[in-house]
Amino acid sequence: MTDAAAQAAQGFTDLLFLAAMSCQAPMAMISVAQPDGSWSTLTYGVDRREPLFDAELFAAVAGGSEAVEVTDAGADPRLATSVLTTPLGVHYFYGVPLRSPDQATVGVLCVLDRRTRELSKREQQAVAAVGRQLTGQLVLWRRPRKTPSRVDHVDGSRGWPSPDGGSPFGGSPPARHNQHLLRSHDVAVLFDVTGRTVVNWASSKKLASLRTAGGHLRFRSEDVLNLLAAQPPRSGDDVFPSGG
Repeated sequence: MTDAAAQAAQGFTDLLFLAAMSCQAPMAMISVAQPDGSWSTLTYGVDRREPLFDAELFAAVAGGSEAVEVTDAGADPRLATSVLTTPLGVHYFYGVPLRSPDQATVGVLCVLDRRTRELSKREQQAVAAVGRQLTGQLVLWRRPRKTPSRVDHVDGSRGWPSPDGGSPFGGSPPARHNQHLLRSHDVAVLFDVTGRTVVNWASSKKLASLRTAGGHLRFRSEDVLNLLAAQPPRSGDDVFPSGG
C-alpha cells in the first residue's frame, strides 16, 4: 500500500472509529461493491486478518432507502446465517447505504455489536453524520485518473482507480489505535454543529481540549463521548442540536 493509500485508509478508519464510539459499539465497517459482485471491506475493532463480508446483507443495505437494523441475530434470518455472526460473535447489526449527491450507491456503513440492542435516535443521527463524511471521501477517492487502472486486492476483488495506483481497501485491517484524539471537525460531525461551535466549547471549558506541539486543537474521545451522552434531546425528538 502506498503512502497516499495508507493515509486514505487511516482517514476511513478514523471515521469508522467515530461511528463505533458514538454508538458505544465495539465494531464498525465500510464496504464497497466491486464490478464483479464482490465487496471490499475496511473495518474498525476487528482483529481478524482475512476479509469479512456478507454480500447478500450488504446488497440489501445498499439497495434500500433507509437503514437496516437487526436487533437480535438469533431472531432474524438475515443475520442468523450471516458469515459475520460466527467469527465475530455479532448479535446486532445497523447498516446505512452511502450515496453520492447524484444518488449513486458508493458503499455501506455498518455498526456491529456482540449484544442485542437498538440504537437511539441520537446514535442513528451520529451514524448518518459519519456516513456523509465517508461518502464524501469515497466520492473523491473514486474520481478516475486520466489512465485508470484497477487494483488487485488480497481477497481477489478488484478495486477502483486511486490517485497513485494504491488502494485504501487493501484487504487487511490497519493497526488499531492506542489513543484517539479527535479534531474539531470530527467533533462537529458527531454533534451536527459547526467547527466554530466546537472551538467555543473548548474556550468555555464545556469540552476539555488540548493543544498538539503544532498548536492544533484536539479532543480526547472519552471527553467527547461523555458530552455526547449528556447532550439533552431537542423538542422531544432525541436528535442532535443543529447549527452552532
